[in-house]
Amino acid sequence: RRALARLTAELAAWQEAVAPAVVDTILEEIRVTMEDPHPRYNQRRIATVRYLGELYNYKLLDSRDVFTVLYSFITFGVTNDHSSVSPLDPSDNVFRIRLVCALLETCGAYFNSGSSKKRLDYFLVFFQNYYWFKYSDPYWTEENKFPIYVKYIYQECLSTLRPKLSLFTSWQQCKDAIEDLRQTLYPELGEDEQYDNEEQGEDSVNDGLDTIIETDDETDNPQLPEESSDEEPITENAGNDENDVQEDIAIEPRRPAPKPVEDVEFESAFEKMVMENIAERQRENRPQQRDIAVPMTCRQTTKKTYEQLMQGKEGVEFVLMVRKGTKPQYKSFNAPPELASNLQQQALVDKQEMERVKRLTLNISERQEEEEYSAESGGGSGGSGNPNRGQHVRQ
Repeated sequence: RRALARLTAELAAWQEAVAPAVVDTILEEIRVTMEDPHPRYNQRRIATVRYLGELYNYKLLDSRDVFTVLYSFITFGVTNDHSSVSPLDPSDNVFRIRLVCALLETCGAYFNSGSSKKRLDYFLVFFQNYYWFKYSDPYWTEENKFPIYVKYIYQECLSTLRPKLSLFTSWQQCKDAIEDLRQTLYPELGEDEQYDNEEQGEDSVNDGLDTIIETDDETDNPQLPEESSDEEPITENAGNDENDVQEDIAIEPRRPAPKPVEDVEFESAFEKMVMENIAERQRENRPQQRDIAVPMTCRQTTKKTYEQLMQGKEGVEFVLMVRKGTKPQYKSFNAPPELASNLQQQALVDKQEMERVKRLTLNISERQEEEEYSAESGGGSGGSGNPNRGQHVRQ
């Protein structure tokens, strides 16, 4: 999904019609699948919703479109009345909660500043109301309990987005919080709309979740100036609003806390020690390699002829490599027998020393294995020993 969203973003940079077409298709797909709540579309719904979140991460749509989809999950076909069951949102269908969590997990971490942060705070109130509406439905009983995995997904999602958020514990608490939120927002939305909502009756109150959000998106808010100007749909006017750019910039979910003084001092001392070790290694005199393998091309040209073998020169033949310009040249010469003998003796001494160290290492390893085995089997009887004790297979 992320790779596909990135590909779409790259294509949109060259073909402006790609991004609006893809976003419109995804939004239409989400709406169509919501009209048919059959479980056969569940996997497709999850993939589509996560792809929509990745498109937002690549700035192909506005955060207002994301919140429109989020609110549609908790309002489309929802009655907010247990006595009136909607065919679009049956009592046993809790998959919309997973859709909301999937979309928030994909792009919700970037709703942490400006108007998008306030929009997310408002939405979480209504989302908790929808969760407790489904959780408190009489359909769920002691024999037929509410799905525990949905509860875990819901709690993990909210704790990730807002670690300090106090979750509601009942549907009544959600209703009270929504009522307080309405009393706070209604004066800012205008008295006429407030009276219209009050005259619609109980059914309109149940569907009032859409009314608050749609008015909040379309009406200028004097106390929330960012909501009226910070975002414009990217499909209509891309790149002309500076607040849009600031809104869609990918930032970290939380700013890192300042480091303690002890950590800063430790990092400084550690970096200093590393730099000193690097400088010391650079100044270290590396021993030059004494023995260099003779190249194959040189071996072919340095073979002795029959006449040279019959002469029987004393000494050992060496090949001296010299560099003339950028090409190496090889010259043969006879070294005194004493020099060759000393080199062979030194090589033999080095080989014996390596063998001695190897034997010591193997003996120490075998002794440690025997001690560990003795410690493990020390509590047993003497007659039930391991017949393979002391036999070690070397690989």
